[in-house]
Amino acid sequence: MPYPLDAYLHLTQADARAQFERVLARTPTAPGGRQEAFLPIETLLCFGASFRVNGHGYGGANISKAPMPIPQLARLFRRSPGSIIRKMSNLDGSSPNGAKNDVLVALELTRDVTAYLAIYQQLLLAARAADITAQQLPDFLDLVPHDEPSDIGTFFEVDLVPDWQMEQAVQIELDDWHKKAPDIPTAETERLALAGQRIGQQRFAKDVLRNYQRTCAFCGLSADAIAHSRHLLIASHVKPWKDATGRERLDPTNGIAACPTHDAAFDQGLVTVADDLSIVRAPHLQAAVAADAQVAHNFGPAGMRDHLLVPSPASSPGGTYLRWHREHVWGSIPR
Repeated sequence: MPYPLDAYLHLTQADARAQFERVLARTPTAPGGRQEAFLPIETLLCFGASFRVNGHGYGGANISKAPMPIPQLARLFRRSPGSIIRKMSNLDGSSPNGAKNDVLVALELTRDVTAYLAIYQQLLLAARAADITAQQLPDFLDLVPHDEPSDIGTFFEVDLVPDWQMEQAVQIELDDWHKKAPDIPTAETERLALAGQRIGQQRFAKDVLRNYQRTCAFCGLSADAIAHSRHLLIASHVKPWKDATGRERLDPTNGIAACPTHDAAFDQGLVTVADDLSIVRAPHLQAAVAADAQVAHNFGPAGMRDHLLVPSPASSPGGTYLRWHREHVWGSIPR
């Protein structure tokens, strides 16, 4: 029998600890055996995993490659990684056979994501009280760094796609959502779909900033060099969100970490990036650099690097995206 919504939304730390202790005493499900129903703490953590991992990219042969926290949750819950991915799909409404209760839980959690993050913090603290270590259950959202909840506002330190653009994408997808959840009111399915878009973009932004070690790839500004700072960096799409497919919008190689000044210049085609990662200035920007000291301060050799600062080859923006930018963004400005 499904748990009532209050079991998820108003879970006490004592109840969460008791549930963690039940999980620790659980016998792993034998292959092909019937697994136990998910406890509220398990469902809540699987929902949180969607902020870190796009579960739709894993299944079958590549399930073993699913990144943190999928394997950690599977080991802790005595379940298979596939069962964690399926629960995530149930929660985001993408599974055609998912339980309606999971969708309803997700609808409530997405109603106030800040409230969910507070629940997540309490879950981590309850797990530690049950002697579950950071290796067994890592703080995969980086919200409880020193056994005390941190400022939830830091989770939203990245600029996201404007709501109106997301709402347009949701409208295109509504037919599919109605097929997946025909008995849920249209307004609710729209909200769940919109929340899914926001979570996906939050995940994209976090991945991009992590790939670039929270440093502007154009000038080297480090967001961590200034204490208590926010919004110093933006996860900029190379191929703009409005022009990208659903997969491209979530692909971290379609992103570059940039400070607001260089993000705006990149978005407007004042600068672009060659295949060898050299930064190319538009001719009229180059002329302005030569003529104006303040422009030179931001876009000359002292203010902008010759080559994109990429911490590792795996962080490099995709060549297909860079070519698109040169042909459609850079190529569209007057020479």
